[in-house]
Amino acid sequence: MSDSNGCWPIIYVRGYAMSRGEIDETTADPFCGFNIGSTVIRATPDPKAPPRKLIFESPLVRLQSDFQYGDVYENGVDIDDADFTGTIRTRSVIIYRYYDSASTLFGTGKTPDIESFAKGLSKRMQEAGEERDVRLHRARGDGNRFEQVRPHKPSSAQP
Repeated sequence: MSDSNGCWPIIYVRGYAMSRGEIDETTADPFCGFNIGSTVIRATPDPKAPPRKLIFESPLVRLQSDFQYGDVYENGVDIDDADFTGTIRTRSVIIYRYYDSASTLFGTGKTPDIESFAKGLSKRMQEAGEERDVRLHRARGDGNRFEQVRPHKPSSAQP
């Protein structure tokens, strides 16, 4: 599902958060920290020159500004929310929010086993790898299935 420039959806997977507080802090950030850059002072090659300020934009900001990527949040909802009707485009950044189920903010406060996290990531990768601009709707009844509704495609005879 790459576009003409070879761009694909990107799935960010948050690193390890050990304590309950770190898990809750991670889930409270819509981008799980991937939006955080830094401003630091760097020495210059000339030892007599003063250090200079450097801005390190986060990878998420760079993808948005340099390559026109966008997130998949829509009207305050995420892919995992029952009322999500957004689109995963080829230049989408998807945050795999696996800590949500382990947080006291959105989940049970109990950390699932690693196999559950891996299955969720596998599902997310399949969704992102589907045909371009697939609209996803949560299937009613089973909270873990998505129904795919593909937009109309012109026939191959049309330009």
